[in-house]
Amino acid sequence: MESTLNKILTCILAAIALAIILVSAVAFASKKAVLGYGLRREDPNPTKITEELKKERKSAYNEIGQIRASSKNDENDNHSVIILTPWLEYPEGDTAFYQEMDTKLRSIKSIFVSYFARYTKAELLAKGENRIKTELLDEINATLALGQAGAIYFNDYLFLN
Repeated sequence: MESTLNKILTCILAAIALAIILVSAVAFASKKAVLGYGLRREDPNPTKITEELKKERKSAYNEIGQIRASSKNDENDNHSVIILTPWLEYPEGDTAFYQEMDTKLRSIKSIFVSYFARYTKAELLAKGENRIKTELLDEINATLALGQAGAIYFNDYLFLN
């Protein structure tokens, strides 16, 4: 009795394993499945792309450092802590603009903190990282008078519960 039960269970397990392998193979063959889908693509590190930025005549303002912000409480009164390390792209050699960003560093950090405090974790995840970057860049550029930052990048972008 145990021998036949073991054979039946072994056959069922083999059939399940074969089904998983076949479904995975079909999904990859049809190109509907993508490895790493849904994972965050890490932004380039400012020190690694210095040469690329110089070719485009741009520099990296990476004095902002790590920021810890808190999201708005959701309906269950839960919030998340967001840890990010942003840096800005700006025109190379524009020392006046660099100095303006340096003097407004606290204001720039405040923009990040207040932005994330306006939204719940679910709202931020629904917006997506690119839209968040665009909105933050617009807010930062609105406070700057001597120039405009070209792009914003996040070295770290983590949600903690």
